[in-house]
Amino acid sequence: CLTRRGDHAEAQRWLERVTRMGVDASVAAEKVIADGIAQKAFNAVMKTAAVAGDLPSAKRWYRQATEIGIVPSMSTFSSLIWTAIQADDLGTAEDWYEAVLLTRRTPRVADVNKLLNYTSEKGYLPVAARWYGKAVDAGVEPDVDTFRALVNAAGKSGDFVAAEIWNERAVAAGAEPDGMALDGMINAAVSYGDLSVALSWFQQAVSEGVRPMNRTLDTLLKSAAQKVDFQAAENWYQEGSAVGMAPDITVFDSLIRAAANKGDMATAETWFDRAVEVHSKPLWSTFDVLIRAASRKGNLSG
Repeated sequence: CLTRRGDHAEAQRWLERVTRMGVDASVAAEKVIADGIAQKAFNAVMKTAAVAGDLPSAKRWYRQATEIGIVPSMSTFSSLIWTAIQADDLGTAEDWYEAVLLTRRTPRVADVNKLLNYTSEKGYLPVAARWYGKAVDAGVEPDVDTFRALVNAAGKSGDFVAAEIWNERAVAAGAEPDGMALDGMINAAVSYGDLSVALSWFQQAVSEGVRPMNRTLDTLLKSAAQKVDFQAAENWYQEGSAVGMAPDITVFDSLIRAAANKGDMATAETWFDRAVEVHSKPLWSTFDVLIRAASRKGNLSG
């Protein structure tokens, strides 16, 4: 009942008290065989430690459990893996994932997807691909979210060839095109530096009725600003406007800065007017950039 309440410290205290009273490793192992008491107790404290986000205690209880031959339940492994992920401890998460595979049980696809989502956000494509392969070998049936995570991992790592491959597999698995998959693919193209491919994917997605995510448009416009490619920025802006999308205020700031720093005050003013139209009030730093640029050109008429 303590574990159902999530009382990590109290559950841990009772288990420690029981072991101090003489329930040593051999007795605990006998209890597992007899009635599962130790099995339930250790699973309970491991899960409460995980729920509390106490990774060191979760590790300690896991080690003690395995030393006496107790194998955590699948739900306990799920909690342990998720705690390691939230603690940004990739090594421990992978160790526990491997431990599940060693029990010859098939991991739950939801748990596999948690691992893949974690690695995809970090851009760890090789790790994500390795975990995917092990999951499939263990009998996991990948779903749409599995492939979306892999597309995102490829995107974050800048591998747009891999992004295309994983996206094709997602479609083959029945995935409907969506903004998240598009975002991963466009991130890959942008990271690789190929804005023409990014534009092609964006236009294809829109033609198929997929609404891109706002952050996708922001990524594209910021990339154009970094490259000081105002024609590309104009193309992206028009594409986004056509489907009712508007850039974040910081994106306008990036474009205005790029134009002002180049000395192209006409372009800077165009983006400034658009920022006012969309967001009413630009950032103060935007005004500062424009004032400084105008002063360098000797044009303070405003």
